[in-house]
Amino acid sequence: MIDNGLEGRVRLRQKELTGALAPLPDVRFFEQVFIDYGAVAWPSEIDLAPDAMYAQIAGQRHDAQQPDPETSRC
Repeated sequence: MIDNGLEGRVRLRQKELTGALAPLPDVRFFEQVFIDYGAVAWPSEIDLAPDAMYAQIAGQRHDAQQPDPETSRC
């Protein structure tokens, strides 16, 4: 578990919600979320990898801090 104060949102695309993740679009199922040993989890042993979530959030933060090449000048 990484505890450095980083916060953000993880977005899952509809095309990613297949197989084990197929129940997640159901609001009633999604609301059963809990934390299991640092991982976001749901019943039926569904969980999201904390390291992948961290990488996605950290990447968003990094992208937001980069200057826009269209608007920045040298």
